[in-house]
Amino acid sequence: MALTSIDIIKAESELKGKLKGSQNNIMTILAVRLGPVPNPVKEKVLRCLDFNLLETMLVKSLEAKTMEEFNSHLG
Repeated sequence: MALTSIDIIKAESELKGKLKGSQNNIMTILAVRLGPVPNPVKEKVLRCLDFNLLETMLVKSLEAKTMEEFNSHLG
């Protein structure tokens, strides 16, 4: 069964939603645990489109003791 244009658009939309949700979760955890998130950190998190890297960021957002420590894992 071939994918239709609608199927592709729905899949892309779902993917974008999952990415945005992961990015927002990381930002929320950082803000609650470590305080205001500096713009360079926000930009790195919000530009990330790699689910594996986002998962690593999520774990680091829970483990880091400071924003600097979190940021040092971003590369």
